Amino acid sequence: MFGRLNTFTKVMAIIVLLLAAMIALYSYSNRVSSRLVEEQLIQSNFNRISVFLDQMDSVSEQIWRSAYTTMQDEHAVRLQSEMITRPSFESIITRGRMENLMRQQTHSLPWEIQLTLYAPANRAVVTTAGSRQYDTDYFERYYSQVWTYRVLTTGSLEEPYFVRHITRPFLVDLQIDRMDLILEAAIPASKLAGQLTQLQAGAPGVPLLYHPEQPPITSPGADPEQISVFLQQLRQMSLADEGHEIVRLGSANYLMNYAKSDSFGWHLVDFIPLESIMQPIRYNMKFFYITTGLLLLFGLGAAALVYRNVQMPIHQLTRGVQRIARGEYVFRVSEKKGDEFAYLFSEFNAMSDEIQRLIEKVYFEQINVREAKLRQMQSQINPHFLYNNFNFIQSMTQLGNKAAVIACTQHLSHYYRYTTRTGNSFCELREELELVRSYLEIHKMQMGRLSYHIDVPSSMLNSRMPRLLLQPVVENAIVHGIENRLGEGCIRITGSQVGGVAILVVEDNGVGMREEQLQELRRRLDEEAGGPADSGLWNVHQRLKHAYDQRSGLTITALPEGGLRVELRMETSGVRE
Repeated sequence: MFGRLNTFTKVMAIIVLLLAAMIALYSYSNRVSSRLVEEQLIQSNFNRISVFLDQMDSVSEQIWRSAYTTMQDEHAVRLQSEMITRPSFESIITRGRMENLMRQQTHSLPWEIQLTLYAPANRAVVTTAGSRQYDTDYFERYYSQVWTYRVLTTGSLEEPYFVRHITRPFLVDLQIDRMDLILEAAIPASKLAGQLTQLQAGAPGVPLLYHPEQPPITSPGADPEQISVFLQQLRQMSLADEGHEIVRLGSANYLMNYAKSDSFGWHLVDFIPLESIMQPIRYNMKFFYITTGLLLLFGLGAAALVYRNVQMPIHQLTRGVQRIARGEYVFRVSEKKGDEFAYLFSEFNAMSDEIQRLIEKVYFEQINVREAKLRQMQSQINPHFLYNNFNFIQSMTQLGNKAAVIACTQHLSHYYRYTTRTGNSFCELREELELVRSYLEIHKMQMGRLSYHIDVPSSMLNSRMPRLLLQPVVENAIVHGIENRLGEGCIRITGSQVGGVAILVVEDNGVGMREEQLQELRRRLDEEAGGPADSGLWNVHQRLKHAYDQRSGLTITALPEGGLRVELRMETSGVRE
């Protein structure tokens, strides 16, 4: 199917296929690039979260070690004695040194924390937390050996903290009467919020610390409405220890990375708007598609220009060649002006003129040749036939058969008047049948045993046909069929017409021909020249093909009862007078 398309269509199809392949390749490359960017973004953001959580866990470990070191100090041991509760110089010195030690410990940590040392036996307290009140009831309510989110009161101010306790001696459960010392470490949630601000600096995400049972911890500059939307999404999910998901919040997609702190038990969640990250890629993609669309429109315009100025002229030339090939030699193409095709069109029209002139010249020459052959055939037929008739007239005159002589001379004069007329090579079928009837009457008088029957519809009698087509066929039936047969001879002539096809049939009951002889005769009819035995049939066959078209001619078949059937087929729609 592709091979039947013209060159322009093939080129356009190839260009479209290449453009489609380029778009598909770019789309695939863009999807791969987007996926790689997302993977790199996930990995990069997860690394940031992991570093932050490692820092939290590291600080937790440092706080734990500092608390243990603080409780082993000698001043911490003195805090358990009764004298610490009495106002004395030694009590003041012990408390002061213990408080300085605890402040040194907090200053050595990356984060600012608050340390409180409590002795249950004498309810002595040393703290860096200012005016916060501590007693046995407080520790019984808030005691925890893991980091726990609490809202603590300092004076009139309430503030959330992460609180953890360590005891001496170490006990898992709270047993105040067995505890010598209790150390509380408290990390203000505001300090963690400040760390989140540092984590967010220079990054596109919005980080927050999340626990399903507590309020979230966010950076001070976070948008409350946005955080509320994030929390609604988080509360609908069950978070693993770490992972990532792409969630749609409102009209935007977010990459959500999260990981859980081993020390604090909270999840650090970071929401990154994908639109801001993927915007350059999508911009490049849109730019590519817009550019491709503009190039496509430009290509269509160029294709239309090429089609109008190249393909259409080529199509005109091709159609002109096809019409010339069909014999329409008068066809001419409309000449263009101002381009290369003007010269081609001019030369094509000149060539068509020359072809038409040559065809007409050859056609008239062929007509002259056919007329010469017709005259030659007439000269071949007439002498032999004339001699036979002279002999017949002489015999009838000697026998005194005056009627036979008159009838023979009348038919003979009609026959020669018709055959020697050279003014027009075409005649009506009526005239041709009258000639054949005179010819058959002459032979009927000479042979005595010959009969004939003519059955042609009256609607065909006015049809025009080449002269002397039917007589040679009848002559061939008599000379080669009936004369070589003993007994009665009969010739039947019938006619019919279907559409634009006229058919005349000549049947005889002569000796006929064998099948191999018929095949040889059919072969010789289509040769350049016929032999002497069948020159009449060959002439008729060739004249039919020249006068009508190649579908016209003679068809010879054998009859079952003997004799031959010769059919003259004339495609009257293509007659050339």
